[in-house]
Amino acid sequence: PEYKVRVSAFDSVMRFLAGCVLGFASGMSATMISFRFSPISNLKGFIVPTTATAAESEPEPVDADPAYHAADEGGADNEDDVGPFECPEGLTNITTLIKRSGSDKFSTHRYDRYYEHWLKDKRCKPGLKIVEIGAEHGRSLKIWNDYFTSPKTVLGVAYGKDAGGVEKTLGPKTSVIWADLSNNETIQDLISRGPWDIIIDDGSHEPSHMIYSLFSLWKSLKPGGLYIIEDLETNYWRHGKVVYGYELKNTGIGTTAKWSAVKKIEQITQVLARHQIGAKNLTVMPGDESLCSVEWGMNIVKLRKCTPEERAFNPKMNHVICFDRKKMDAWIEEAKSTNPII
Repeated sequence: PEYKVRVSAFDSVMRFLAGCVLGFASGMSATMISFRFSPISNLKGFIVPTTATAAESEPEPVDADPAYHAADEGGADNEDDVGPFECPEGLTNITTLIKRSGSDKFSTHRYDRYYEHWLKDKRCKPGLKIVEIGAEHGRSLKIWNDYFTSPKTVLGVAYGKDAGGVEKTLGPKTSVIWADLSNNETIQDLISRGPWDIIIDDGSHEPSHMIYSLFSLWKSLKPGGLYIIEDLETNYWRHGKVVYGYELKNTGIGTTAKWSAVKKIEQITQVLARHQIGAKNLTVMPGDESLCSVEWGMNIVKLRKCTPEERAFNPKMNHVICFDRKKMDAWIEEAKSTNPII
């Protein structure tokens, strides 16, 4: 009897551990893709065995965006959104277009190597809508006007800088508005002009502005859309340095997510582990359940929203809880405490 009890206890423990391992492994390949260049280092210490009864297991998640498959404020305009999109032969590559424009996207940053990879599947999408925050001299607008074959809207948001009248030379699909992105009226105007296939933040470079714009405009991004933030180096500059007229506050490599867009996006990246570890409440930014991947480059980051097809293939929420709930809840509370007020 004593032997049987010991075997039974051992068997129960092994079954529980196997459940944890299998639950983690079931979505491993998808997790590795999602965390490209951004491992979940901040969750170290969370993955520890803990007793989980049926009552403690997380319930199947309810989609927080029930209109995701319809033409909502972040939805598809029409069936042409799906792709793939056939391109004509002989198109000029993006490196040449960026060099020709005189933009520092090439001369200083060499973002062309990222944009060539990130944008190629959308280049010939009919009716594409792209907005770039920051339209100094209008150089970027010319790039996008020439790169995309049949865009519906190429919009630049300028603040206190002359866009060189570029919108007058590129045709009716390209336009510039002068606005302050810290103003809620501007945010609402941009949302109403969407939904957007691509949003690029090359604006003030002030980290708190980067965070505010991301949190505000994410819902206006179409499924499958890209949100790109350039010039992340200012997050590492010293406190008090001035960029485009804004004095940086509490910036630097050791700062917190309240002052750093890099730190905040690292926090948002953690939600990509939600399904595999069964943490339904692991959320940082409103709408981040639609986040599909985060990819970091040199001084640039891209966040991509899942398509309905991709969300349909998300792994099921793991019911075997292998993390420390108290640590997780405390981490989520701390992360949300540094979110911008929208």
